[in-house]
Amino acid sequence: MAGTVYAMMPNFLRIEFTSPAEQVILFNGESMMIFLPGERAILNQSVASGGANIASARGLTLLQRNYVPAFVVGPAPVPIDPGSSEMVVKLRLARRSLGEGFTEIILDVSPDTRLIRRITGRTIQGTTVRFDFSGVSINSGIPERLFIFESPPNTNMYNNFLLRGVD
Repeated sequence: MAGTVYAMMPNFLRIEFTSPAEQVILFNGESMMIFLPGERAILNQSVASGGANIASARGLTLLQRNYVPAFVVGPAPVPIDPGSSEMVVKLRLARRSLGEGFTEIILDVSPDTRLIRRITGRTIQGTTVRFDFSGVSINSGIPERLFIFESPPNTNMYNNFLLRGVD
């Protein structure tokens, strides 16, 4: 999968995919919407009041409670990939309990910007999931209207597809 991520603090996120083409994931602090153009479907999920803000102190506390943090090699920057000139600090989050979906999460953090450059997670099934973030622009004047989705005609809506009975 590939696309462009737009984020605006505190709770706005939009991912416009180029692969799969035209797929969109949108989070506005109150609900998450996934547009699947090939299925002509929109999946909507409400979240409880207070939101699911992983970038908040509360979200970081959840990571700390559920995972043990450590440096992969040490605090000094290392190449992001063997032979690469791009340097990152590698952090490992190892799960504390069997209830977590990822056995470990590796965060590659830029020592210059302190932004996450890559997230790599290994699931309990042994699958590797990787997110690469490049070309990140901070405070780029993203308009709030970008976080409103106009659904195409003849699109089926499926509400609360993850959690039933959530406010």
